[in-house]
Amino acid sequence: MIPDSMGYRTMTEYFTDVNAVTARDMRTTFHGYNPAKNPDEHIDYCFTDKNIEPINQKIIDETVEGKYPSDHYGLYIELDLF
Repeated sequence: MIPDSMGYRTMTEYFTDVNAVTARDMRTTFHGYNPAKNPDEHIDYCFTDKNIEPINQKIIDETVEGKYPSDHYGLYIELDLF
């Protein structure tokens, strides 16, 4: 699901995309274990409802001992639950 897709538009009718209101970092989140050979695809999101305030989001793109722990970069999310 990319931001221009109908699925994304439908989700954001009901929920808030944390990245869209905080970091606005549209770098790729999928790398398939080889970032150099994969296209930029920002396809991972955290959505919240009106009872949760988005504070920050960060794409975690570091390796662990030279290897990626997943074929997607992680998302670090900060929220305020009130």
